[in-house]
Amino acid sequence: MSNALFAVRDLLREGATLSREEIAQRLSLPSSTVEAALEHWRSRQKLQVLQPLAAAPACSSGGCGGGACGSCGSRKPAPPATQYRWRDWSPVQ
Repeated sequence: MSNALFAVRDLLREGATLSREEIAQRLSLPSSTVEAALEHWRSRQKLQVLQPLAAAPACSSGGCGGGACGSCGSRKPAPPATQYRWRDWSPVQ
């Protein structure tokens, strides 16, 4: 776990703003491991957590709750993911 902690830290210190899934993919780590590492750094106030804005409804008919039924040809998009950014990052020199 300690290697995962530092891998997540180092990735975010580079100035990236990423979701948990993006971090897991870039580091080839299980999502649960990344989640634990993010919680560790969040509890130490090292992360800025950026909550997504609510997505606008995809369906104009209004009868299906924003595209959930699919009858109008649109599908409700997946909600945007929470993003994480290192709080006191500075560019690597």
